[in-house]
Amino acid sequence: MGYSKEEKDWNGNEIIQHYDNAGNKIGHTKIEKDLFGRKIFKHYDKPGKDDSGIWILIAIVLVVATVLGIFSSPFIFVDPNFAPFQFKWLENTNVWVFCISFWVLIGSVIAIFMVLAKNNPSEEKNEFLVSNGLVPLMFLLAAFPVVVSYLIKAKTLDHFLVASISILSLLLLGVILYFRKTTKAIYPIVTFIISSFFTVLFLNQSYLGNKVQTISETTAVSDSSALLVDPPTNVSPTLVDPIYKSDTVVIKLDDSQIGTANQEDIAVEDIVVPSVDQGSTVEAPILNDVDKVYQEVQIDAEFPGGNAAWSKYIQRVIDQNIDALQNDGKSGAVVILFIVDKEGVVSDIHVMPCSTAGVAKCLDSGSKLAEVAVNAIKEGPKWKPAVQNGRNVKAYRRQLVTFKLAED
Repeated sequence: MGYSKEEKDWNGNEIIQHYDNAGNKIGHTKIEKDLFGRKIFKHYDKPGKDDSGIWILIAIVLVVATVLGIFSSPFIFVDPNFAPFQFKWLENTNVWVFCISFWVLIGSVIAIFMVLAKNNPSEEKNEFLVSNGLVPLMFLLAAFPVVVSYLIKAKTLDHFLVASISILSLLLLGVILYFRKTTKAIYPIVTFIISSFFTVLFLNQSYLGNKVQTISETTAVSDSSALLVDPPTNVSPTLVDPIYKSDTVVIKLDDSQIGTANQEDIAVEDIVVPSVDQGSTVEAPILNDVDKVYQEVQIDAEFPGGNAAWSKYIQRVIDQNIDALQNDGKSGAVVILFIVDKEGVVSDIHVMPCSTAGVAKCLDSGSKLAEVAVNAIKEGPKWKPAVQNGRNVKAYRRQLVTFKLAED
């Protein structure tokens, strides 16, 4: 025994769903039409059979997601922080270029080994390869410079052009020496040269060629009148306090004795005289300022390596996010205010509101540039602490990051 009631399946079609006494689905009936247009009632004994399309769709999505994750995984060699299964990279041209080249390289190597396995012992391997495996060889020599160039840029960002030209020139020399006596030597050599040239040209510029220009500047709280702002409201910075010193104290002990009287009616037996050399000074202890956050210091906190290192670092971060920044379509600047403590640890990172940032074409905290700049500082290395009176101190630091689209 049981009961039935009218329902709709996942496609919106009306069905009669059958239940047992416990409320479990035991089947359903669908109203369909035969070849002559007559209504028929088609009964399905297994509940949920009509939902098979959903499971097929889910299976397809899982397969596609797995394939894309595996496909993009090699980009970890370029960016160790890359997350292939988060799929933020789908709009990143560099991931597609590198990963396609990587898998083409792997496939070409496998194909070439299969060709060489059939090598005639009486024929040289290089000649046999260009005669019987020219297509996979061309793919290999086209993909190999791309993969190598990306790895070079990831490891030697500061000297990419010199490093890439040097390494690829040595590899080209090896290709020339290996294939120079073959009948089709021109094909592998030209392929390698063309691929190397365009890859180096592409990576030496911004990731989207001339469409995007990026500018990074470093500013401190005390060095730019155009950027003077109030500190954030949730902290109470303390202005610089001087180190207090006492006046010079010179104590002469000529003809003095402890525990006797050397002047009339003045007993010195209870007086303790410190042992101080003539001309020495006594300084008051330095006040404890561990919790103070300085607004103005003698030497500002700075990125390790200085402004040049910071510019290269932020340029690399912007390059990695260039597609998202371009899709955001906003040119402008953000000012990031944060604290650098005595150990160089960065904290309290936030985007300054445009009302107090004091920069032209200011972007708010909701922009993609603001997100990229904050993450760059948050995930970056420790900074060199600010210095006041010869001591490392906790102080504010401000970073100006500007992003400009070429058409602007």
